[in-house]
Amino acid sequence: MVKVDDKIGEFKIVALDAKNATFEWEGKQITRRIEDLIDRSGDQAASNSGGSAGPNLPPPPPSAAARPEPLNPNQPPGKEMSPGVRSCANSDNSPAGTVVDGYKKFSEPSPFGPICRWVKQ
Repeated sequence: MVKVDDKIGEFKIVALDAKNATFEWEGKQITRRIEDLIDRSGDQAASNSGGSAGPNLPPPPPSAAARPEPLNPNQPPGKEMSPGVRSCANSDNSPAGTVVDGYKKFSEPSPFGPICRWVKQ
């Protein structure tokens, strides 16, 4: 069970009701329907095996972050968040484990998709 002020990865829950959750991330508030945040990956498997786990929902629309551009191998990724840690650029489509200019990419799941950061090696 989650409640207001809980953190999920880099997101802080600032409001919560029966239909919506509002998160704070990098000083911005983001509201999502609870229905859209439910992990339905198990539903697909049940549906394929003849079970009745509910309707299959289409994936959310692609965001600006989904439009990949190649990384510049001569420049460290993202902006510095703390010493030795940099954020990922919106156009970053490199896989976790990629090393650029001495920084290694790490990725973790969140309600809005993967959150990544680059850590100096």
